[in-house]
Amino acid sequence: RDAVAIHVATSKGSYIVVVAGRDDDGLERLATLKRILLLGLVTSIVLTALVSFLFARQLLRPIALIIREVNEISSFDLSHRLRAGSGQDEMNQLANTFNELLARLQESFAIQRRFISNASHELSTPLTSVSSQVEVVLQNDRSAEEYKQVLSSVREDVQQMRQLKIGRASVGKECR
Repeated sequence: RDAVAIHVATSKGSYIVVVAGRDDDGLERLATLKRILLLGLVTSIVLTALVSFLFARQLLRPIALIIREVNEISSFDLSHRLRAGSGQDEMNQLANTFNELLARLQESFAIQRRFISNASHELSTPLTSVSSQVEVVLQNDRSAEEYKQVLSSVREDVQQMRQLKIGRASVGKECR
């Protein structure tokens, strides 16, 4: 029940008027308003979550594409590049920077492969020479002088390999 009291002063006296009653119509309107507000709150939360999800998915799509493309790159084939758009946003800058990194890595791997190929070629000649000299000497008994000559030749080949190692190590440092 709702009640209202009013103090009324007249020439004949002072009165307090009290009125009480139940406002069924007002209570029904309040209940309806409460249901509307609750439904509006739930609807707005669901709608906000849905729009936020769609917006986030749209916003993260370029990152997902970059991740997918990066996963396709292997150390055996560094020629694959990320597709960078024509815009100047952060995703395009990231893709361009990553492509530049891939180009530098590809160049470094190529230098490394050339170095290994050259080094193995340069080392194979002295090793073949040492191996053949040792095989020839071991086939028959030799004099001490012949053994000295072969060992001296083997020592020269080993020194040549050392010089290759030192020379290649400095070249390898320069490539880095």
